[in-house]
Amino acid sequence: MFIGLFIVCVVLYIIYENKLFIILPQLVFQWFDYTITATHSLYVTIAIISFFCLLLGTRRVLKWPIFLFFISFVLAELFLYILLRYFIRLLESIFIRPSTLNNAETYEEWYEYAFETDKLHGREIWKASSESKYYDENLTRTFTDELKRYRELRDSEKLIKKLQMCINKSMNGILNEHLYSKSLVGTKCVMEEYIKEIVTSLKYLTEQAQSLKVCKTHPTHVLSSTIDNSITTAQADERHHSVTTNNGTSSGAIIAAVVCTRSDDELQSTLQAEVLLPHLNCFDAPWIDRIKRYFKCRAMFDQDVWLEKLQWFAGADGFEKIGLTFKEAYEKTGRILNITATNARKHSPPLCLNYLSTPNVTIASAVLASSVVPGLIHPVHLIEKIVNKDGQISYSSLDGEGLKYRDGSFENDIPLNYLSEVFGCSYFLVSQTNPHIIPFFFNARGQGGLPSGWRLHGGAYRGGFLLAAMKLILKEDMKKKLTSIGNVRFITCCL
Repeated sequence: MFIGLFIVCVVLYIIYENKLFIILPQLVFQWFDYTITATHSLYVTIAIISFFCLLLGTRRVLKWPIFLFFISFVLAELFLYILLRYFIRLLESIFIRPSTLNNAETYEEWYEYAFETDKLHGREIWKASSESKYYDENLTRTFTDELKRYRELRDSEKLIKKLQMCINKSMNGILNEHLYSKSLVGTKCVMEEYIKEIVTSLKYLTEQAQSLKVCKTHPTHVLSSTIDNSITTAQADERHHSVTTNNGTSSGAIIAAVVCTRSDDELQSTLQAEVLLPHLNCFDAPWIDRIKRYFKCRAMFDQDVWLEKLQWFAGADGFEKIGLTFKEAYEKTGRILNITATNARKHSPPLCLNYLSTPNVTIASAVLASSVVPGLIHPVHLIEKIVNKDGQISYSSLDGEGLKYRDGSFENDIPLNYLSEVFGCSYFLVSQTNPHIIPFFFNARGQGGLPSGWRLHGGAYRGGFLLAAMKLILKEDMKKKLTSIGNVRFITCCL
């Protein structure tokens, strides 16, 4: 309001100084007979805008012009960013030898190919050098020697105390991504020896668990983990890793539900493409029907149809048409399933659904709620299974107010803090399927397990230093502008 008044005062002063009070009436009454200069047009435009700002407020008048001004710059930068990305990809396809890793059919073959590739590119020299600013070399060697000494002396009590320090994920940079971004497999030799000694010490304590009861309280802290997608789940199962806590959001909730509602034997037969694919048919409706339904109901799909199709993923079989609840799934498999959903009401906190917070909620309704996307399906109710004294089963909404929920990724895609506090998870194995953010995941100097193929002594910048710098500048500038747009809340103000 004050800005509008200020603009009006400035415009009135300009009108007075330039004697536009004579011109304006002529513009009104003799519009077609008066020759309008560019300066006069500018003044008139400012006057009209100022009048509407005073009348309606600057937010209503200037919100969309300012938004379009900033977003046009972002789109222009995005176009240049995409061109740079494709140009870098073109250079890499020309100058970097294609990798044989894609030909590997097993993990052992992939590891062998990756090891040979590292040797071919001279990455073994980087591994042998212990210098790095991302970890403390002397501290790492000291811890390795102490672990080895306590293990050889069979001093389990001191070994446990030392391991409690070592298994901390922030200890000595053990999980710093930079240490794993220069090679396909492994990292600094000093760090590899440190990790190997930790594993050896844990195996030693496991063997001594019969005589040392204290050992039984620690391994779960290391093995606790969360997983977010079908491929990673299947790979973890094949590699015989113990994954006890599973978190799923949106499409990830579907696979997490499959894993946590079936026993180990059932998973071996269920996690097969020929078994899963026939049930992945939620989007089978023709596009004509989707468009018609959208204009009729403002949603492309029917939530009841989706709920029925999701029952199989929640453990329903030929005899039971309704899938399991969170409590039933935990009692059956011993696996903890956590699904995130977002309350459809504004300013409501996200909800983490599991056997502790919502034991009697059906998993199928939770998966559906976590998968709701505006335009595809309307927000849904969470369905609770109720068993009365006579053993009769009924289903109803979770709460009396009839709250509805939508996609959990809107507010809390991966609830790391919640999983750490409630279930004691320390390490997280995360796999996300968000194709729209892939273009922005471009590490100029490589990333964990995927090093840059460019010259190490030149900084290993993908596409060279100049192109990498230009790409980073464009990316950061787009992020800055989008953050500013979000902070000003252009879109929220109009909802």
